Amino acid sequence: MRGRSSTLPKHRKHKASGQAIVTLSGKMHYLGPHGTKTRHVEYDRLIQEWLAHGRRLPPTADMRPQPRNRYVTREPSVTALSRSKAALVRP
Repeated sequence: MRGRSSTLPKHRKHKASGQAIVTLSGKMHYLGPHGTKTRHVEYDRLIQEWLAHGRRLPPTADMRPQPRNRYVTREPSVTALSRSKAALVRP
């Protein structure tokens, strides 16, 4: 049986943007400009959150499933129909 690794993911420099990044749960997270204190603070926060949730990140607002609109119409709206008819009528 495979045990959990005691090592933490390392941050690295994203060459194209100059940002520091770390990959957690298969997703890249930008930490801020490489070599700054901001990067250290953001890295510590993400790692702490990741470890607190069993080496997984909790879903964020953009990752949560969005509620589906129950009132979706498959027919064009009345205003769209009136515009298209007005465009087809010749004076």
